[in-house]
Amino acid sequence: MLNASDFQDLAYWLIDAHGRDALAWADRAIAELDMAGDEERAELWRMLRSVADDMIAGRLDPQKRPTLH
Repeated sequence: MLNASDFQDLAYWLIDAHGRDALAWADRAIAELDMAGDEERAELWRMLRSVADDMIAGRLDPQKRPTLH
């Protein structure tokens, strides 16, 4: 099971590899998984996309570990 830190690490890697296109890559993965009927993996990509979007927008510092309340 992935935790918040895992999603943050994955989002950082996605942004590092694709820059602002990271969100488009995530959107593409979500669409392909939805079309294939793989809702569980599509939902994981939605969560990853959300974290990446927060990083790109400056709402989440990639160097700080997230705290869940």
